[in-house]
Amino acid sequence: MLVSNDFPDLLLPDHVLVKTIHVALNPADWKNLGSDKTVPGTLGGCDFSGIIEEVGPAVIKKFAKGDKAASMPMGLYTVAQGLYQGILQMALPTEPVKNAVPVLIYGGSSATGGVGYSVCKANFSYVKELGADVVFDSHEEGVGKKIREYTNDNLHLVYDTISIPETAAVCADALASKPGGKYMATQFPQMERKDVESSAAVVYTMTNEEFRVGEFSFPPKPGDIEYGIRFGDIAEKLIAEGKIKAHRVLTNEDGGFAAINICNARIFRYKLT
Repeated sequence: MLVSNDFPDLLLPDHVLVKTIHVALNPADWKNLGSDKTVPGTLGGCDFSGIIEEVGPAVIKKFAKGDKAASMPMGLYTVAQGLYQGILQMALPTEPVKNAVPVLIYGGSSATGGVGYSVCKANFSYVKELGADVVFDSHEEGVGKKIREYTNDNLHLVYDTISIPETAAVCADALASKPGGKYMATQFPQMERKDVESSAAVVYTMTNEEFRVGEFSFPPKPGDIEYGIRFGDIAEKLIAEGKIKAHRVLTNEDGGFAAINICNARIFRYKLT
């Protein structure tokens, strides 16, 4: 781990500079650290809270030095892409639902899955608290076929917040046997069914900055940042109304920089979501 004591500059006029007080870890962090596709020198971590030190002149919202600030980017904006902006095209939380259809969110106890359930509507009671109508155990044999049976072979929308070959296989079994299903992933699609439309979105495209994964370079996508700004306004209101719940927190009592590596190893070892 590289520790730098240099005070950072406010790089862009539409940014705010936050003094980090707490950080949160999720599986994306250890996956990026352990991936051979991560470019050397990449800064890790996405979720944090702290105190605003400086506000750029182009910032529209009324932030001020000394304000408390917290981020929920991995959950909120990943869900914005997965459920609304991408191929699933579900009605936004602020819009009336014209046709109620079932949607499977794989990984309901994960941070992203939890936010997904909140805005739509390995812990059953926790996921149901977040708004799920029914919960299935992903470790149960034949769970995909049981989901298909429960939905009367009429499930056409799936959002896979884990997105590995094993979860994609379950989703393939859960989707309706007829062609026309849609599978949205948080990593590049693993879906083997050719009669299912598959897509994925990488939340970093909403930063409006170029990023690299291995040999691939991803340029800024202005449409994504614009969508993110719109969804941020919606999410802000839903959070204030208590309709979006943050992922429950497991606090590391030791704290400090050393705890980051310890907790990343713990998340990997116990496959925490």
